[in-house]
Amino acid sequence: MNSAYWSASTFGGDQFAQANLPNSSGGKYGPVIAVRLSNSKGYFLWYGNSPNTISIWRMDSATSWTQLKNSGTLAISATDLWKIQAVGSTISAYQNGNLVAQVTDTRYTAGSPGVWLYYASNQITNWSGGDVSAAPTYSVGGMVSGLTGTVVLQDNGSETLSVSANGSFAFGTQLAGGSAYSVTVKTNPAGQTCAVASGSGTVGSANVTAVAVSCAANATTGGSASDDFNRANGAVGGNWTDYNEGGLAIKSQAAAVTSSSYSGDIRTAEAYSSDQYSAIQITSTQLAGGQWIGPAVRVQNGGQNEYLGLYFWNNGNPELMLFKRSSGTWAQLGSSYYGGALPAGTTLELSVTGPTLTFMQDGVPRITASDGSLTGGTPGIMAYGTGQVDNWSGGNLAAGPSYMVGGTVSGLNGTLLLQDNASDTLTVSANGSFTFGTPVPAGSVYSVMVKSGPSGQTCSVANGTGTIGSGNVTNVAVLCQKNASGTGTDDFNRADGALGSNWTDASDGGLAVTSQVAMGTAGGGDIGDIRTGEAYSSNQFSQIQTTATPLTGAQWIGASVRMQNGGQNSYTGLYFWNSGSPELMLFKRNGSTWSQIGNTYNCGPLPAGTTLKLMVVGNTLAFMENGSSESLPTTTATLAVPLASWPTVPRRPTTGRAVPLASKCTI
Repeated sequence: MNSAYWSASTFGGDQFAQANLPNSSGGKYGPVIAVRLSNSKGYFLWYGNSPNTISIWRMDSATSWTQLKNSGTLAISATDLWKIQAVGSTISAYQNGNLVAQVTDTRYTAGSPGVWLYYASNQITNWSGGDVSAAPTYSVGGMVSGLTGTVVLQDNGSETLSVSANGSFAFGTQLAGGSAYSVTVKTNPAGQTCAVASGSGTVGSANVTAVAVSCAANATTGGSASDDFNRANGAVGGNWTDYNEGGLAIKSQAAAVTSSSYSGDIRTAEAYSSDQYSAIQITSTQLAGGQWIGPAVRVQNGGQNEYLGLYFWNNGNPELMLFKRSSGTWAQLGSSYYGGALPAGTTLELSVTGPTLTFMQDGVPRITASDGSLTGGTPGIMAYGTGQVDNWSGGNLAAGPSYMVGGTVSGLNGTLLLQDNASDTLTVSANGSFTFGTPVPAGSVYSVMVKSGPSGQTCSVANGTGTIGSGNVTNVAVLCQKNASGTGTDDFNRADGALGSNWTDASDGGLAVTSQVAMGTAGGGDIGDIRTGEAYSSNQFSQIQTTATPLTGAQWIGASVRMQNGGQNSYTGLYFWNSGSPELMLFKRNGSTWSQIGNTYNCGPLPAGTTLKLMVVGNTLAFMENGSSESLPTTTATLAVPLASWPTVPRRPTTGRAVPLASKCTI
């Protein structure tokens, strides 16, 4: 056993070592290349722990080793160039520039690149090592004001930050220049609602410090109450009145359903105005089948009249929905929100002020609607099946005025679809002023986004988020610009046949235009087309829209970037039907090997017209649904040209599920 490290230079903590291993054998241990090696400690890329694999190990002493990560089975030759790299807490292993194993470990932060040998017959040649030159990155942050508890913020739908004091804040993960950021409130402090201004944009060449989070107490007058249900099993008590169909009961310090059908309780211990709210927390008891639970407002007539926000399990495809119940008859208000399974502790709140209803998840509006047909009543809780809820609260909302949200559009050449608070949609076909149709109560948040842009243009929103004050919002600015050189669009509105000269079929097979959409031409194989009509830089995006033709079984569609080698190398964002449990996933393809990047997002069925966009800037990838980032992993590979509207799709990704792409999938 022999090891050595480079001692002629001083190295920073971010470093690499690479070499050829010409005489490696799956039946022998070693050879090894190392980083942060010092005093028999460091990280190693080890060949041959099992045949045709490599693994990442941490050495804590000459006799103490810990395997951190093992690669899958690899096709290996004597000319392969192997590399191990340590950047921050991320340790990565590469074969010929392709990432084959990666792990996070914080034990060692300093040392030198080096080598390690176990058998005399093993060889290492063409070794090199040194510091990793990282592109500059910048922090995202700003100021919090008015806070009296703890607010949980989130950037790009993934990184969270708990803030418990007023003043400046910054997220821990820095972003490269050109990357998108989007700061939202994940969880509001008790008794307060926080709003974000200047929360989204693109990182430039300096830290982002302009995000403003303002928190204010929930306005209440008169009746207000709470119930944590922390008492002996039995009826919920004299402060509540059961629904006509039956009531809830205390079970293990939560409110539980007592029948397999409808159950609910109305809060009758206090007097409430017509403007009111009701909030519950999700427990760790999982729903099943068609069960649902939710908060209700303006409940009256024994529960036969009410507004109800419900968390519907939907046989494993969870969604949030808003309903009006009138004399026992149900009518859905607004659109469903597909947010996946909610963790224990999630707060669901339904509020109503005048005709405006807002259904919130951890303080973030998910569904808004307008209906003034029910007035009066009191807050309540309702469920179907055997679900449980905990930590109820409810109260009056101070009546106040509502105001319109609008602004101006410039540069538009076509039709633009805008959306406020993910529900109120407005079609704009001319430059000038615009106003959404639904007024928003004073003190409520607004968030304007582009749902879909005009053909051949990209539209961006400035001043799009904030809190309604004492007047109409008129400063939302939407700027539309013609797509620059290196940007292409295609609506496929032409005669049936090949996609045309702006496209090149992937080596696995190409798409065809059918009924003015792009459609697969294979019965169950990998197919795709590469956009070759323009020249593209390495920082690029690709986006598609879903059609009304539903996917089935294990079908999927998606968008890809940095596509090359006839479709054998790419990053691909997928909408995977998953036999009725749809999800969004992000993959890197390297020949026949598909590696999932980041987490799976359970999106539920996507309606026709949903825009899926995959964007890469530097080493940051963002996969977005209608402009909202669902996955933000990082990778260090650098590829070339974007695949546009249809990816080459893996037959068998690394999750182990066979997912062939069938014919008749359309985009």
